[in-house]
Amino acid sequence: MEQHEWNLKDLLRRVASRDKLRDKLLQSRLSDAWEALYPQFKSYTESVQFSRGKLAIQLSSAALRAELMYNKDLIINQLNDHLGEECIQEIALR
Repeated sequence: MEQHEWNLKDLLRRVASRDKLRDKLLQSRLSDAWEALYPQFKSYTESVQFSRGKLAIQLSSAALRAELMYNKDLIINQLNDHLGEECIQEIALR
């Protein structure tokens, strides 16, 4: 029985590691998608981070951040469409 418990723990660790790797790969793809879809914001974008369905974009312009706040759903839909999968559920503009 102990051998099975160890295998289950190992399996859970592998799944967790796979999800972290998936988030890192998606973060890279999302950063590229952000630049491709919104090249006009490139100079104002300080960072693009993704984890567990939440995309966080750090912007240097408060005015741009305020304007984009009104279009969060549109941005999520455009990025998900560009990637071909529904990976973003939430977006945070900072």
